[in-house]
Amino acid sequence: PFGSSGWRASGTRVRVVPPVVQNIEKITINIVVHEGVDTVVMRALVELETFGFFLALGPGDPMFLAALYAKLIALPGMRNVTVTFPTGDTYPATPRHVIRVVKVEVI
Repeated sequence: PFGSSGWRASGTRVRVVPPVVQNIEKITINIVVHEGVDTVVMRALVELETFGFFLALGPGDPMFLAALYAKLIALPGMRNVTVTFPTGDTYPATPRHVIRVVKVEVI
């Protein structure tokens, strides 16, 4: 086990480095809600859930649109969700990169 990655003998010095942030500048999400649902509240909820989704990604974790769809479509009152940008999954440049989003645009 001592030759394995992630294992060190007790008492040895370990250098921990933070992950490198790989930003997605903007994600655009179109939503359709059930009748009677407040769209302003739902937009705010979608924005919060999307930021939370990205914050839960660890270093080296890809951003799968299907996982984001599943999280958003499960919101009460949501009828349909479409992510128009980015158009596909996003993969980190290296295992040390962590994917984050700068802006969430909900339409």
